[in-house]
Amino acid sequence: RKAVEEHYNWQRQRYGKAFEEMGLGVYTGNGGFYHWLELPEGMTSDELNKRLFKHGAAILCAFDCDMGRPHSKDPRYKTPYDRFFRFSFGPLLPETFEADIKLFREVYETYKNETGVD
Repeated sequence: RKAVEEHYNWQRQRYGKAFEEMGLGVYTGNGGFYHWLELPEGMTSDELNKRLFKHGAAILCAFDCDMGRPHSKDPRYKTPYDRFFRFSFGPLLPETFEADIKLFREVYETYKNETGVD
């Protein structure tokens, strides 16, 4: 049990640090196996997810976690959370960390550059 806790704490710390170094807002707690992340103004999690998906990766957009589901009641609804997403490191193997971060960084930086975000 302690080994599992230590493993996820280690994964949480190193993924969080990598995302902070990229300039993302990182919101996390002391448990669990995911981070909530915030993109800079001018970027959306939906577009980032589409770009990641082309490389076999994905994130969970905050829009999909809105339990009130206002978008199912009003098709004109615009979520205030379009820059937020959840990144799960739970299923990722420790050995894939460098490759995972490299792929994410490349997709993120390309998107960032194409939108002109600093």
